[in-house]
Amino acid sequence: MRMRKVRKKRTMRKRTTIRSRGAGWQGEEYEEKDESNYRNGDRRGYEAEKGDQQTQSEEMSTKIPSICADLRLGKRCTLKVASGLLFPQKQFRRCFSQVLRKSGSKLNISSRQLQRCVRIMQRNINTDQKVASEVIKAATEVSSTAPKDINYIPAPPKAPSEIVAPEFADISESLNALGEPTLKSLGLGSYYPSGIVQQILEFLHVSCDLPWYASIASLTLIVRVIIFPLFVKQQKINTRMQNHFPTLQKMMEKQKECELRGDHVGKYKYMSESLDYRKKHKIGINSMLTPLVQAPIFMSVFFGTRAMAELPIQSMKTGGIFWFTDLTLPDPYFGLPLITSATLLTIIHIGAEGQPPETMNRVIKGMMYGMPVVMFLFIQSFPTAMLCYWTTNNALSLIQAYFFKKQAVRRFFDIPDKIIHPKKNKPKESFSVTKAYKDAKQKVKESKVKYTMVERERMNAELFRKSGEGPISQTYHYDPTKVSKPKKLKLKGS
Repeated sequence: MRMRKVRKKRTMRKRTTIRSRGAGWQGEEYEEKDESNYRNGDRRGYEAEKGDQQTQSEEMSTKIPSICADLRLGKRCTLKVASGLLFPQKQFRRCFSQVLRKSGSKLNISSRQLQRCVRIMQRNINTDQKVASEVIKAATEVSSTAPKDINYIPAPPKAPSEIVAPEFADISESLNALGEPTLKSLGLGSYYPSGIVQQILEFLHVSCDLPWYASIASLTLIVRVIIFPLFVKQQKINTRMQNHFPTLQKMMEKQKECELRGDHVGKYKYMSESLDYRKKHKIGINSMLTPLVQAPIFMSVFFGTRAMAELPIQSMKTGGIFWFTDLTLPDPYFGLPLITSATLLTIIHIGAEGQPPETMNRVIKGMMYGMPVVMFLFIQSFPTAMLCYWTTNNALSLIQAYFFKKQAVRRFFDIPDKIIHPKKNKPKESFSVTKAYKDAKQKVKESKVKYTMVERERMNAELFRKSGEGPISQTYHYDPTKVSKPKKLKLKGS
């Protein structure tokens, strides 16, 4: 009965100790609570246990220098810590972090109740702080006096210019050489055609140290140099087209006459002759080759510069010249829209990049001449960055057309000479409302004739199809729509 009673007392004492520690104790309060638990003559056991913990802490502080020395020599040490270890986990890491970082050694700590001790020691215990400070002091003395490994070679230090503070690392990556935000940091410069145009403009602006207007003009010049062979080919096609235009015009008129009178054989005959004549003299339908190639390039620059201006990029607000210093806003004086429209009208008039106006139909010619006027109403609200590209492109087209009028340049690029055809001496007729009305009436009549011919062809084709598929239709030897039934003729002698 007595043994059971003693065992029960020990169990109760252990539970009381854990509960009092878990509540968060400090210094003397813990001692008082624990002392109150040691009743019935257990005071001596408590003092003996407390003395054992202090002895273990002193032994640990004396063993630390030898352990650090062994670790520096690359040895593997095992430190067995009793359940009364009294320094926290953070202080333990500070002790051994420098030793373990400089060598490949391992420190194994084994204890049955190490985790519980660490949790307990993380509370602020006065006695534990004293032991921990002694351990740190001993480890520091060993790390400063222990001999270094001969094979250890420290890494060379970085230059001061290469050292970048972590808070400024992201900022330096998002800025270019001029100290401006990069286009990618602003969400621009993708791998679409418009994004590639933006990347080229940024390269010219940053690497070549050009203002934005000069970067746009340089990009335009680069594009013109790339498509220069197409421009030479376009000049050859335009010259041949202009030289053989009278013959082609006669074939087109004969083809139109056959179409009006319903002569399909004659129509397809002159159409075939016209195609053979074009093939013989190398007059293809690719007379609009250069404008078609420039169209996707122009659209890429259009959308690229518009996105940069609408963001806007702050440096583009001062990247202009003359009266248009802000490239993100429309021209306040309408100077660039007027220059763009005027240069485009000149290009159409001289046929610098397309079909010559002499070879155009009257309706198409009127539409081409009216396009710059209508275009001015729309482009006056565009940012000046877009008009800067458009104006530069038109100016380069006029310069190319001027040089290609020189005979030496034309001979160098093997461009045929132009044949000047005599103009027909037609009397100039003054404008008359009556004449305009008659012309309009004649066109309406021609359109009605064309519609009638097309409808007749459709009906003939439908009847031909039904005759081969349906039953045989009844026929009459008289017109059933005019006579109901003809009288029978009586023959003489019958």
